Amino acid sequence: MATRLPQRWVASGPSTTFDAGETLPGEFFVFQLGVVSATGAATNVTAARAAGSELAAGFRCINLGGTSDLGVKFQQPAVLPAAANGSQPVAALWFGVDTAAIAPGAGTHTTTVTLEYVTAEGRAQTAAIDVVISVGAGAPPKSPHALQGPDDSWRQTRLAWLDSTAGSRCAQPL
Repeated sequence: MATRLPQRWVASGPSTTFDAGETLPGEFFVFQLGVVSATGAATNVTAARAAGSELAAGFRCINLGGTSDLGVKFQQPAVLPAAANGSQPVAALWFGVDTAAIAPGAGTHTTTVTLEYVTAEGRAQTAAIDVVISVGAGAPPKSPHALQGPDDSWRQTRLAWLDSTAGSRCAQPL
């Protein structure tokens, strides 16, 4: 994927608005934004989201920061290396939104994600995209195993563990 776009990205084309889909209250909602550098390599790729939305508190980019597999907090910019064959570098940034703070049936929410990066020529650039997320009606999950939706693997809500300390401490063998 470092130099080839997925068919779905090609079919939908570039846009300044992305409809990420629908989630249920209390879920950890995951979506992906594709980054293509039209001018070659890009370094120091960071993502920030606009404050002021109900989504702001639980919004994060899993690629760029969080908790490592060793249970240590980290921040790291992404890099889109130059492709050997002259193709444009491609990367996928995974974002997660904890919808626990959003009221059930609260409707559609929009937040702006701003990507900042440095081009191969050393120029600082920004690109913004409005991300639209719909929160469906219904009550938040009540059972512990259903919390944040990990029981529905097709929804990809199990990815919340990637930004946690789960599994980072070895248990003593029996």
